[in-house]
Amino acid sequence: MKVNGSMLGGSMRRHYFLSYAEYFVKFLLGYMKEGVPVRAVTVQNEVDTDQDGRMPAARWGQEYEIEFVKKHLGPALNQAALDTKIWILDQKLQFVGSCNR
Repeated sequence: MKVNGSMLGGSMRRHYFLSYAEYFVKFLLGYMKEGVPVRAVTVQNEVDTDQDGRMPAARWGQEYEIEFVKKHLGPALNQAALDTKIWILDQKLQFVGSCNR
């Protein structure tokens, strides 16, 4: 699915965006079926690093991420009637708070 044909580095080919969005929907519906609703997803972890070609990774430039969410993932989630949130550019987010159980 990636331009360089490798698990290391590279970025996803645009013509696979629809398939990737469909994968998200299947994943979310599968978890929901098992009683595990997912509140939010992110397109890709660490979108702006390729791990120096040492570990599996895929670069997702901002323009890629925005296009994927706007044209493919958002519509796919809407069509499946999923209210799962989509976090974009989430590598810049930081958790601040605590979890009490």
